[in-house]
Amino acid sequence: MTKQLLKITDICKIYDVENGFINEIVEYELITPVKTDSDLFIEEDELPVLEKIINLHYDLGVNLEGIEIIMNLLDKIDILNEEINKLQRIVKYFEQDL
Repeated sequence: MTKQLLKITDICKIYDVENGFINEIVEYELITPVKTDSDLFIEEDELPVLEKIINLHYDLGVNLEGIEIIMNLLDKIDILNEEINKLQRIVKYFEQDL
């Protein structure tokens, strides 16, 4: 299955952000673009991450350094939640045997 690619210039128009802001996000490695000969694209599944970043920056005034920290913490929270869910399943399994 091929992933849907969205042109960064189009994304800038849709979200009303400057191209330079997207380039800064790429420099901080908060999103990973797909490069072609003439343009940059992002995969459609990265849109939720991009929307979070845009909201944090424009709505809450968080700078890119802060956004990087927040995004890393959110990733860690997701990992911990997965671990909690896994452990809860294990506990339920053993509780059934009691």
